[in-house]
Amino acid sequence: MSIKNPKILVIDDDLSVLSAFQIYFQDQPIELVLRSSADIAVDEFRIAPQGYACAFVDYQLVNEFGEQEAIGHEIVKELKSISPSLYVVMMSGDDSKEALNQWLSSGVEKFLYKPLREELLHTFTEFALAQYKERHPHLNTQLINHYGLVGVSENLKKVVKYSKKFAPSDEAVLIMGETGTGKELVAHSIHKQSKRRNKPFIALNCAAITGSLFESELFGHTKGAFTGAETNKLGKFREAHGGTLFLDEIHHLSLEQQAKLLRVIQEKRVQPVGDRTEHGVDFRLVCASKPNLRELSLKNEFLIDLYFRISSLNIELAPLKARRDDIEPLINYFQKNMEKTIGKFKRFTPTALKQLKDYHWPGNVRELQKIICELYLVVDRNAIESADLPKVILESTQVVDIQEGMTMGDLDKRQRQQKRSLIKSVMVQAEGNKTKAAQLLGMKRSTFIWVLKDLQIYDLYEAKNKLSMAQEPQLAIN
Repeated sequence: MSIKNPKILVIDDDLSVLSAFQIYFQDQPIELVLRSSADIAVDEFRIAPQGYACAFVDYQLVNEFGEQEAIGHEIVKELKSISPSLYVVMMSGDDSKEALNQWLSSGVEKFLYKPLREELLHTFTEFALAQYKERHPHLNTQLINHYGLVGVSENLKKVVKYSKKFAPSDEAVLIMGETGTGKELVAHSIHKQSKRRNKPFIALNCAAITGSLFESELFGHTKGAFTGAETNKLGKFREAHGGTLFLDEIHHLSLEQQAKLLRVIQEKRVQPVGDRTEHGVDFRLVCASKPNLRELSLKNEFLIDLYFRISSLNIELAPLKARRDDIEPLINYFQKNMEKTIGKFKRFTPTALKQLKDYHWPGNVRELQKIICELYLVVDRNAIESADLPKVILESTQVVDIQEGMTMGDLDKRQRQQKRSLIKSVMVQAEGNKTKAAQLLGMKRSTFIWVLKDLQIYDLYEAKNKLSMAQEPQLAIN
């Protein structure tokens, strides 16, 4: 299905005209917005004008006193002031020269005399839709909604394509991607499309396993095997018997833990802690990692044998900032989910939506989902405005407001503040690694170092190293 059907706005206080539009366009891939009140129509249009392809406006409308008044051209001017590219058609039974001059001065593209002719309505609408699709090329792209993986980007298409191709096999799959991009959704989609779909899907975050609990968590234990082992425990491998085991953040395992994991993968047998018997296990292994495991293996930080065992098939899920075409579809998806959950309909103003789309999303899809959820719960109005957005988004997407009396020095100061905010955010994402931060910003490392010095951004990594502090340094830049 397409991302969303373009809207056609019809403003007319004659209910028979609104009914006629409903009949004429009932089988068309558009969303008709039929309004008898111009005020209500304009208010709704103002919230999300980017969704409208065309507007049909009646010239004679009932005013607040219940009287017919020739104000249609004023409504057109208001719509055009909000969205200059909107294709507008004036409808009227007034064929006077004065009326024609008012229509032309309002900026309408076409005008129709009543009674309306269906063939002309369709002709004008098709032309408006063609123009609209040129301005919004993503509407010609098929929306992907694959087990919660939502978007239109080329990377997402490739991920979905490979997950379908890899699903029938029993080979191990390695999913590469930043935290919050949706790696577990990919793993789940592979399982759901495989022959093991009716068996368990067991997920484990390796970063959450402490050293002493590793064997118990994965291999299981018997009652009394150690202090606190009050009952028998199967372990993740046996829980996943016949199904799929998903090991997320596998790079967090120590080399010793990796060696034990490799043995189970090779032999398909596990020995629970406190048990002298080995148990056969049948599972499909899917793993995920943020850093490149091949590079870690070359630095002896990841077992090369284990890398080859778990990476028979590879999928790379790009960060959200690299697939910006997916941001608006994801926003729409999370909006619909929230509306179903809380029963409230909300929309973003054009400025707020643009800022959400321009933000670089270091927390990826997970961060986007969290913010949409919070905005729906916190904002009481139906329209979510720019001022409602989190401070981190406003600071990184704000445009310098040119004010009267502003000097070049004032402008430079504000621009430097924006650069500092962006670099701080990227440095947090890069965990203090200047080389990685430079790559994320599309700069050479030497240029990035110069910019840090020029903007007087102080990196406490270096300062703490000089002071030889025993505690592991944490990123703190100001």
